[in-house]
This record gives sequence, structure tokens and C-alpha cells, in this order.
Amino acid sequence: MATEEKKMGRPTVYSPELAEQICNLLMEGESLRAICRREEIPHMATVLSWLHKHPEFHEQYARAREIQAEIMAEDIIMYADSSSEEPAAVAKARLQVDARKWYASKVATRRFGDRIQHEQKITITDLSDEELDRKLMELTNAQSQPRAED
Repeated sequence: MATEEKKMGRPTVYSPELAEQICNLLMEGESLRAICRREEIPHMATVLSWLHKHPEFHEQYARAREIQAEIMAEDIIMYADSSSEEPAAVAKARLQVDARKWYASKVATRRFGDRIQHEQKITITDLSDEELDRKLMELTNAQSQPRAED
């Protein structure tokens, strides 16, 4: 009697088809944690290691996360517009909106992250080599001289 070997456990070998399935589920709004709970999907640690080992998957995954953030941005408008006037419903909608805004800002920082502006003022003066040498000597001498204590 022939014995059949049953394949046990989750897949661990990378395949473009499996990578595409994961990215499609991400784009539909499912979290990676939830996706990796499925029996046909590898453990989350395996998927994360694939991101480092397979540049094409890393690129596909990054694009899926960007699309996921876009969809969440659309959801924000839906939740805000569909909220009723009941205080509990308004609070729930606000929580849903805030959670999605926060998540989108972390996943797609370029598009949805906080903008940080730096203001800087630089003055450039044209000096001759001799003037630069003299200034440098003045600054060096000023730093090397002991200061009088108050």
C-alpha cells in the first residue's frame, strides 16, 4: 500500500503568485497581520524576510501600501460624510477617521505625513583669499585666548 505524503504547515517558499496575493489583500485594506493569519499565507516573519530578499516583492509591497493609504483616504471621506448627528455615532466616525489618518501618515509618509518646514537664513559674502585668511586668524585667536571671568 502506497503512502501519500501530505504537505503540512504554511508555505515558506517565495513565489510571485503568493506575493501578488498578499499585495492584493493589502490593497483591499486588510492588514498584514490579518493576511498572515490565513492558512494559505506564510507566517508574518516569513513575509517580512521576503521583503529583504526579493527586491521585486519589496517594490510591489510598497506600491500596495501606497494604494492602501489612498483607499483609506477615500474611506475617511465616507466615514465623515455618513456620520449621523447622534453623539455616539459622531464619536465613532471621528475615531475611524483619526485612526485612518494616522495609519495613512505612517504608511505613505510622502503623501499623507506631516510636512515639516525648516527655515534657514544664509548670508554669503564674497571675500578675497587675504580677507578670508585674516578672518580665520581673528576667529582662531579669539577662541584660543583665555576669557576673563566675571
